[in-house]
Amino acid sequence: MRMKKNLLWLVLLALLLGIASPALAQSESPELILKLRRDWGYGGFNGDIQGNFSVTVEGPADLVSVRYYLDGETLLGESGETPAFRVAFVTDDYPPGQHTLVAVGVRADGTELRSQELVRLFVGREQAGEMMGRIGVPLAVIVVALLAVSALAPLLATGRKKAHRPGEYGWLGGAVCPKCGKPYRLSALGLKLGFSRLENCPHCRKWSLVRRAGPEELAAAEARLAAEDGAGGLTPELDAQETLRKQLDDTRYD
Repeated sequence: MRMKKNLLWLVLLALLLGIASPALAQSESPELILKLRRDWGYGGFNGDIQGNFSVTVEGPADLVSVRYYLDGETLLGESGETPAFRVAFVTDDYPPGQHTLVAVGVRADGTELRSQELVRLFVGREQAGEMMGRIGVPLAVIVVALLAVSALAPLLATGRKKAHRPGEYGWLGGAVCPKCGKPYRLSALGLKLGFSRLENCPHCRKWSLVRRAGPEELAAAEARLAAEDGAGGLTPELDAQETLRKQLDDTRYD
């Protein structure tokens, strides 16, 4: 009997919780998310900032205005412009050091929502310049080194590229030499300059800025190459092979 009563109480408690849950869910305040964006200036990996910044929020659809505070007391600004409620500020207008940012939003029914806190270290211009130098100089060296390697790679590859075999193109595709009009496969070592590439033609051995050719353009160039080969215009590699074959044939009569 006692077990039946306990079971009945458990059922009633579950029903009460089921009825109360929607009401509790509706009474919970939607989350107000504060975001900080750098407009111009310095932003370090350790939370130190300097320059022009903006604060925005993400919140419920019935949000009508947002106030932003520094250290809970100083008003950074107030915005009623939906949906981001953006307010801009300059870190140099405030004392250097660690500061806390927070947003307070007002809904259409007058209730207020408070965001999470963002802690940032405001630094001066000189300190920000030193930090940017520590980061920028090594990064500039790396960029210059990569550009130098990209520029020298095609020069080092000169003379190593084999003459093009008709119909053979790599994953980069093919190009048509503007000097001799013959097709060849693009090299991974070619220097990319905008939409073009600096390539060395394996046929005429001349440098040109070329673009990836389409199927029709390559087919026309292949046809011209085949016609020249049929008339005796062999590529340098095939020409050397033909010369060697003739020399071997001539030795038969010696």
